[in-house]
Amino acid sequence: MAYALTTMAHALATMAHALVTMAHALVTMTHALTTMAHGLATMAHALATMAHALATMTHALTTIAHALVTMAHALNHNCYGPCLSYNDPCHNLNGPCLSYCDPCHNRNGPCLKPQWPMP
Repeated sequence: MAYALTTMAHALATMAHALVTMAHALVTMTHALTTMAHGLATMAHALATMAHALATMTHALTTIAHALVTMAHALNHNCYGPCLSYNDPCHNLNGPCLSYCDPCHNRNGPCLKPQWPMP
């Protein structure tokens, strides 16, 4: 009889230990799921940050390209200096730009409306 009682007590203690172990397993799984969710959110944020960085770099490159085109345009039109031989459609190579081939600046009057491209 005493053996039966000790065996039953051991069985009850074993079940209690099993319940505690299952509760610990549930807590551990919950922690694992929240950690994975946080990891996924962090990765999504990293991807969004990289996409933003690429968009910013693209914008920077297009801005640089626009600046280069604007500078080339300004050099080609040469609005504030004498005509250069390669962009002087009226072939006035030895004097100031003539008003009809210098749409940016009329040397003897107000600025003229731009007429680019020249005929």
